[in-house]
Amino acid sequence: MTSINSAQVIKNNSFYQYELKNFLKYLNYDIIPLIPFENDPKKVATHVRLFTEINILTGKDVFKWNIEEEAKRLQVHNKRLIDSATDIVWQSEITCSQKQRFESLSNGANDINQKMRQAVEDTRNSISQINVTQETDLILPDYFYNGTTKFNESSNMDSLILGYSKEY
Repeated sequence: MTSINSAQVIKNNSFYQYELKNFLKYLNYDIIPLIPFENDPKKVATHVRLFTEINILTGKDVFKWNIEEEAKRLQVHNKRLIDSATDIVWQSEITCSQKQRFESLSNGANDINQKMRQAVEDTRNSISQINVTQETDLILPDYFYNGTTKFNESSNMDSLILGYSKEY
């Protein structure tokens, strides 16, 4: 087991502080308060569903996308640094009215995604309640439409691999 040298931790921490200070210095403060996706909750909702792991979006999450874009421009890849800069700028540079606009956009996107999740769940519930069997002459469509409850009933391996007609 190795112990961490306290002088190394202090040195690393001061380097981190230096990097953070420089990142904050070179951020474009004219761009980062702009509302992304043309302030369209549908576009934000789609972005969240397709490209993030976020379940409930906050205004600060939306704002962070702007910081991340600036990080790409400045070639900063340190996630911890980006998170810290987001916190600092959100607290000190973004006005209450700007925060409200980010929150409003995130709330709209959350409402859209919640309705979509509910619609998907309702559809799944409806499908799971269908108890009408579909009659087919081929085994693969039979398994597809009616499930595979009869899959292991046959000991004939060829019929499992190659399929068979119900006429046999």
